[in-house]
Amino acid sequence: MNLIYGLLLIATLCVSAVSTARADDAPLIVETVRQAAVYGEPSRSERPVARIYFGAVLSVRPAGQKNGCRPGWLRIEGGGYICRSAVKESKRALGPAPDDRPDIDSGLERWKVEKGGAVSYASELDFQHRRKDVFLFRGTIVNVRRVVERAGSRWLITREGRWVQGDHARQMTPETQLGVSLTDGAPNGIGFVIDGDTPVRDAPEPDATVLRSLTKFSVLRDFSVQKEWLKLADGGFVADRQVARFRVHQPAEAPLAAERWISVDLEEQVLAAWEGNRPVRVVPCSTGSEGNTGTGSYRIRWKRRLQTMELYNDHLRVEDVQWVMYYIPNRGFAIHSAWHNDFGYPVSHGCVNLPGDDARWLYEWSAPAVADFHSETFDTPFEKGSRVIVF
Repeated sequence: MNLIYGLLLIATLCVSAVSTARADDAPLIVETVRQAAVYGEPSRSERPVARIYFGAVLSVRPAGQKNGCRPGWLRIEGGGYICRSAVKESKRALGPAPDDRPDIDSGLERWKVEKGGAVSYASELDFQHRRKDVFLFRGTIVNVRRVVERAGSRWLITREGRWVQGDHARQMTPETQLGVSLTDGAPNGIGFVIDGDTPVRDAPEPDATVLRSLTKFSVLRDFSVQKEWLKLADGGFVADRQVARFRVHQPAEAPLAAERWISVDLEEQVLAAWEGNRPVRVVPCSTGSEGNTGTGSYRIRWKRRLQTMELYNDHLRVEDVQWVMYYIPNRGFAIHSAWHNDFGYPVSHGCVNLPGDDARWLYEWSAPAVADFHSETFDTPFEKGSRVIVF
């Protein structure tokens, strides 16, 4: 009897050991409880490669090391290491932090404050007690969840719960994608019409007969440049000043064969993504309205998925700017999404503006590489950011 009991006990222990081994081998699903740094190795001796914000859900495995992390390091499935002290076990579905979702602005409206400005309150309670937050200058853009009428005025309730007086504001309907992918390199001329009802004339003269009109952001291909006019392949002439056209740029430092880099043409207001000497995507952009987007060769140093940008002590703000790629971080110059429809003209405060989906494409295509759970990503000595050449 004792022998049978002993055999049963051994069998039970073996089954338990197998179960435990399987459980230990399975990935852990964890949720960040605070902002957390991601390292390339399980050590704090190197600077972080990324940051993750509160509420991201990750799949991880124990790394078996503690170098500078008393509870121990966790290896993230998807790359990098995070200290166990920054997370807790979770039963939620895998996903980025709430503010890092690509659809953060889904169902919302963009409103722009015009001449006259707008009073704002930090919350509904502050509005009820008339505790003003800040007066917003012309040019502020807010991301609006709903619009209400109170005491004869229109009020815009933003995604974050701010109440903004909307009597001097208008709703915007921005283009989300204008970029053109080039599978065979640059064609013989490609450009974007930047004015509505642009006339196509039968001769390169301002008073020549109008053959037809082109809508704003129409894509032109295979044209030739004749002084101040573009001769279209399918007939007719368009004034060059009404088209943002792609121009080939050869940087002083020749790119490597497969190097991914970005050019920004200030005169034409066109951004291009390159792989070596081959352009792969072109898109109309907007740079600094005061000529303050400087020329030069830079690198993407820091990426942020979402950021509310503020100027003049928060009197001028642009909410929920996505896909931000800083190439001069100490001066605040970046490539990012924008809410206007003036692409092809310099209208920004100095950054390079792109339509939302084009900015996202560039964000995911360029270096340093990003993971879905990264709130911020940094270049490192081991992975330099893509070159940005402004000319």
